[in-house]
Amino acid sequence: MVKMHMNTNARIVSKVLTRNKNTFYALKELINNSIQANATSININLIPSEKEESDWQYHKIERIQIIDNGQGVPYTKFPKSILEIATDNKPNGFGVGRFS
Repeated sequence: MVKMHMNTNARIVSKVLTRNKNTFYALKELINNSIQANATSININLIPSEKEESDWQYHKIERIQIIDNGQGVPYTKFPKSILEIATDNKPNGFGVGRFS
């Protein structure tokens, strides 16, 4: 098993992680990732919480799931494309993707 580590760039991490003001902006970022992967089909699933409303961990939407038919990230590019968060590894982007 190969160990992989996540990397960040402290210089831009706060700028990147605070630019998504709400869930809409985060959802927009995830959809944009599908478009950049040349997806022709994008399915968005809003998965509700299974917890009771009185539970302190309750959220109306527990998870947002995006399923597309875009080109996935090849294993050889996985460390640079997925494990580098808030870096300048993408032209005109910051590699924040799923952490939106």
